[in-house]
Amino acid sequence: MFKTLFIAGPPFDVSLWDQVSTRMEKHGYLCESVPLLVDGNGSIHEEAERVAHHIKESTNPTILVAQGSALPVAVSASAISKPTGIVITNGALGRTDPLTRAMCAAAHLPHLMFNQMFSPDIVLRWLRSSAGLRRAVVNPYVMDHDTTVAICGPIFEDKMKRKRLQRYLQNLSEEAAKTPRLTSKTLICWGDSDPINPVLKSPLTDSNDALLTRDIVPGGKYLHPVERPWEIADRIDAWASKHLTTT
Repeated sequence: MFKTLFIAGPPFDVSLWDQVSTRMEKHGYLCESVPLLVDGNGSIHEEAERVAHHIKESTNPTILVAQGSALPVAVSASAISKPTGIVITNGALGRTDPLTRAMCAAAHLPHLMFNQMFSPDIVLRWLRSSAGLRRAVVNPYVMDHDTTVAICGPIFEDKMKRKRLQRYLQNLSEEAAKTPRLTSKTLICWGDSDPINPVLKSPLTDSNDALLTRDIVPGGKYLHPVERPWEIADRIDAWASKHLTTT
């Protein structure tokens, strides 16, 4: 039996994957979500080490699933721990998107100013606005107050997390710009209508690496795992059944 290990990066918490996880469980997978920025100094290296530890400790063949600014963590963790497979979807692959770049720029401000800007009241108001995440979905009403709080709120909920968040964002642009090197069988499950991270600007899309499988989600935007969770869950299951082994 496969285990799917879900991670998500700022501004999202792993609750981003809740509906995908539920669907995967119906397909017969074990599922675990590993939140980022809960310990350590918040560097991408430390986050990757922690995720890699979860993979190494798993008694089941593990598929690592990542989105958004967690992609550099996923690529680094897979190089350390060699999971059975890795699934990457729309996010910071080869470059950072405008939303992430805005957060990375703010991370170089003095900490007191950053802490104020990223306090829950301020940042969640921005994220649920038309300038924030409403353009990351086909139906802007998906990103209502309750959904935004559920999938983004935990990242900003206390001062220690915001301190780690600042360190993470300071690392992110440099790490995202690195050319990913595949060490495990990899599925790119990319929404093709994402104005934030267009699929053609991902450096892996032109790769002929034998480890790589591409599966485009027609009409999918940046947050297609939230808006259409069945799409990515069913595609992961089909890919794993064809390309991965539990032995």
